[in-house]
Amino acid sequence: MSIAELRERLEYNKMLREQEVTAKREDNLVRKEEEARKLMDEAAKIQEAREVRRQQNDQKREMK
Repeated sequence: MSIAELRERLEYNKMLREQEVTAKREDNLVRKEEEARKLMDEAAKIQEAREVRRQQNDQKREMK
């Protein structure tokens, strides 16, 4: 195998690695965004539940 062929193969392998790294980065970003979205949804549900409990407690206090 000539040096030119080796260089060509090296460049090709380097390009493949860069594409794999880019794809993994994008996958990680998508996964992190999805996890953040789930956490925000969960936080919103918790906040809603707290508000409902607060209102119920306020109603109980008013009845006394």
